[in-house]
Formats: sequence, structure tokens, C-alpha cells
Amino acid sequence: MLSVKVRRLASLSLDDWRLLLSAVGWLAFVRAALRLWPFPRVERWASPPPGGRPGDERRVVRLVAAAGRHLPWQPTCLERSLVLQRLLSQHGIETQLCIGVRKEEAKLVAHAWLERKGRVINDSPQATAAYTRLLAPEAVYSAARQLVTGR
Repeated sequence: MLSVKVRRLASLSLDDWRLLLSAVGWLAFVRAALRLWPFPRVERWASPPPGGRPGDERRVVRLVAAAGRHLPWQPTCLERSLVLQRLLSQHGIETQLCIGVRKEEAKLVAHAWLERKGRVINDSPQATAAYTRLLAPEAVYSAARQLVTGR
């Protein structure tokens, strides 16, 4: 099994290595940021205007997932989604952060994922279908701001 992992790592291109190491660094950053800053600030950081060179969506999704599997901690779905949103944006790919909830026994369970043009990109559509999708974070902030300021 180890030799398979070593062969996979050895087969990565220089660009893949850069992206993989970037994902590891951003996963650590987001883990700390979510504990230190309000969520709106972290979410704004994760969704800058798309720019940079066009990239391969599947490649970025695959490498962020791989980075998350090889950390000493298990990144949450929110952490993975925020990092993926940031990296895809840097590759010119616009996404939307989605958060959903479902009832499990006597408690609510939340889940986060990304969509691009209405298509789930970092999870299976079957898994996300089990959750009731909440308003997009930016819609919640806008509504709250209107309630508070009257504008």
C-alpha cells in the first residue's frame, strides 16, 4: 500500500506538487481562522473574485481531497470547502459555498460543499441531497444587515 502512495506522489507534476502543498498550508490556515475570526471574514477570504490562469477543476478538487487525507487531523467539510473555493478561484473557477442541515436523532447535523453552475463538485449529489440547503452565506449577511441597518 505504501508503494502505491509513493508512486502516486512521484507521478505528480511540479504544478500538482505546488497545488498539493498550497492546499496543506491553506487547510491549516482555515482551521485556525475559523476558530479566531467571525465566519463572514473567513468566507470572504475564501471567495475572492476569480482570477489567475484557467485551471482544471477536477485536478484541483482531487489534490485538495488528497491533501486533507494526509494531514495529522481530519479537516471538516467546511474547512475543505473553503480551501477548495479559494484555490479554484485562483484558477479562474467561480463556485458557491453551500451549507445544509439534516435531523439525525434529536440533533441537527450540518454539512458544507461547493457547487459550480448548480453542480456539486466536492461531494456526491446523493450525499448532499440528504441535507436541507440553507440560504447562501452572502444572502444571510445581506438580510441581517438590512434588518440591523434598515437598508
